[in-house]
Amino acid sequence: MTPEKAKQVSYELNEWFYSTGGMCAEADTRGAILQLRKLSMAWWQQRVEPDHLYDWRNVAMLLLRRDLDLQGLESSNIEGIKPLLKKVQADIAFIQ
Repeated sequence: MTPEKAKQVSYELNEWFYSTGGMCAEADTRGAILQLRKLSMAWWQQRVEPDHLYDWRNVAMLLLRRDLDLQGLESSNIEGIKPLLKKVQADIAFIQ
């Protein structure tokens, strides 16, 4: 991953988010996507990889899979991101 790729990801997340599929996501999923987009754009702007970028990526993936009711969820290390992740952790425990 590079700052330029992070910018591209940010734009693609924005495009998806405001399309039909993105608006169907649950509220906490949309929050995770917005945070991932924000951190991706910050990487490009500041040229420094933000803390918790990959944690938010993992949370977003987990929540997207949950929204689609897909099985086989991967483990994600989401400790250390507050307060959204506190809420998400309860959902993850319920799913597993």
